[in-house]
Amino acid sequence: MKTRTPPLHPFGTLLALVASALGGLPSSGRASPLPPIGALVDDPCDIEVIDADVAARLRCARLQVLRDPADPSAGRFEIAVVVKRSADPKPGAAPVLFLHGGPGGQMTPWMGMGSRDVVPGHDLVAFDMRGGGRSTPRVCERTTAALFATFTHVDGPAAAAAERWRIAEECRVAFRAAGFDARHFGTPLNVSDAEALREALGVERWLLLGESYGTTVAAHYVATHPQRVAAAVLDSLYPADEFVLPTAEMQGRLIERVAGECAQDPRCAARWPEFSRAQLDATVAALDAEPLPVGRGSRPRLLDGMALRTLVVILTGSEAGVRSLPMLIDAAARRDTGILAGPISLFAVVGDESASFPAMAATDCRDRPRHHAQTGLADPITALTGLPSEVCRAWASPGETPRWPVGTTVPMLVLAGGYDSFQPPASAVAAALGSGPQLVQVPFAAHSVRGAGPCTRELIGAFLASPDQALDTGCIGEMTPPPFIHAVTPLPGPARLFVALVGSAEPPTLALVAAGAALTSLLVALGVGWRRWRRPLGTAAGLRWTWASALAAIAAVGAPAGLLASTDPMSSAALLYGVPLSWGWLPWLVFLPGLTGALALWRGGAWAPRLAGLSAMAVTVAMVLGGWSAWG
Repeated sequence: MKTRTPPLHPFGTLLALVASALGGLPSSGRASPLPPIGALVDDPCDIEVIDADVAARLRCARLQVLRDPADPSAGRFEIAVVVKRSADPKPGAAPVLFLHGGPGGQMTPWMGMGSRDVVPGHDLVAFDMRGGGRSTPRVCERTTAALFATFTHVDGPAAAAAERWRIAEECRVAFRAAGFDARHFGTPLNVSDAEALREALGVERWLLLGESYGTTVAAHYVATHPQRVAAAVLDSLYPADEFVLPTAEMQGRLIERVAGECAQDPRCAARWPEFSRAQLDATVAALDAEPLPVGRGSRPRLLDGMALRTLVVILTGSEAGVRSLPMLIDAAARRDTGILAGPISLFAVVGDESASFPAMAATDCRDRPRHHAQTGLADPITALTGLPSEVCRAWASPGETPRWPVGTTVPMLVLAGGYDSFQPPASAVAAALGSGPQLVQVPFAAHSVRGAGPCTRELIGAFLASPDQALDTGCIGEMTPPPFIHAVTPLPGPARLFVALVGSAEPPTLALVAAGAALTSLLVALGVGWRRWRRPLGTAAGLRWTWASALAAIAAVGAPAGLLASTDPMSSAALLYGVPLSWGWLPWLVFLPGLTGALALWRGGAWAPRLAGLSAMAVTVAMVLGGWSAWG
């Protein structure tokens, strides 16, 4: 069973904001009692689920919290909550609270997509932190995507910078006009919401699993409520105020490491002998001086130095992406638009799935005042928005800095990825946390160590299940990085369509036309075959070509889609740049429906073969045009 969250209608969003600002009046205009603060109100689980068993184990709800606990008159927020009961619950087992990244990210929409327990026998709890995902306030929902689009502004870097400031300012004005205040955001308030959720669920103590920015929330929770935490995992630390480094420095350290690994790989060393930190810096400078047009038409997108650094930030979110850096930087240095066409499309895909900009800006500005007081210092958030730190002067005043649980007796596991370009040096992390927490470094893991493979997931599960027992980390030594991407063929237009389908929550209309036409071809062929068996219809040659056109349509649509759905992470990264050479034949499948469809029209002796032929030809036209538009 699958259900998908319906898209928010713009007028519905506006009404929701107005209702929130007015203290929660219902749409009828008639006043009704509001649930008490701290109450957990059940909701329908309108999220995507993997199967009926998982759906039966979900509880969806909304938690009522005060915007400002010190000022009840400031109003309230609703926090989206999902509880996934264990498939095989253990009596008395503490639930796992998952704390997502961001700031301003989300987790509840994905709670139905896994069938196995994070920790066997333990329930999993997640909530979208205030301002993110399905929690309120929902405002400026397209701002992050709009900021991403400016990275390849067709009028150049200066116009892009001006556009980013305009977008951020429009969001700030809308945010304030809706009655919201940046003071109602920050890590301490996210921790307060987590504690309110614990009380509402009646949990005595629970296990914490924080990823990225979620590690900041988990650390502050342990520091302020240690008696409520049985154990905590900090996966890929989000840099605290005192550890923030410029983006160029963090990227430079990672590039130096990958360059060393490339030098030890004969094929990588032969293909990209110039790959180095110096090459990246020189390429960034060259693109700033002369942005590179990428795309077709009279107004192609422009790749400048900031856009290249942001692509590096995005790609270093996965192990396979890290191993594609030599190809990316070499292509940018050679100004190879064919290779760069795939990666640059990430700006259209990632922006839609990124954190809420108001929650991101308000939280980060309040959490890291020392950092943002340093004019011009570029950090990960800056790299992902394109906005300099000066934006904080307009968005938010400094707030309470998140605390570190130094000297805590709570069992803690800190996971650091060797490929993580966000995290501060592991030695600094260990020094800040003291001698209590266990630090485990995973050499070939990127940001979010949990996603590096079965080994890291099993380590997390084993630690949370038995936090007082020594952790066996032997499997880390057996981990190997994905191979470097050495040779690809630039994606033809039809293949680019499927990349867009996989990466976009809203498939292009032409893709739906193609799939519908293929299905129509098959249904017509089945109908014709049935009628042929019951009563002669049309010519034998026409029927044969009817079946051929149907099968060709199904192959052209299904084969690329099936291939992409089954690729491993390495192949998925390669598809950003092109099709591996061994797959070069695949895109030609798209022309088979057109060929067989034309022959069906020619040999068809009745309406059914001709309809199947037209349908199959529609597959070809839709896929070619869709692939062309997906490349853009």
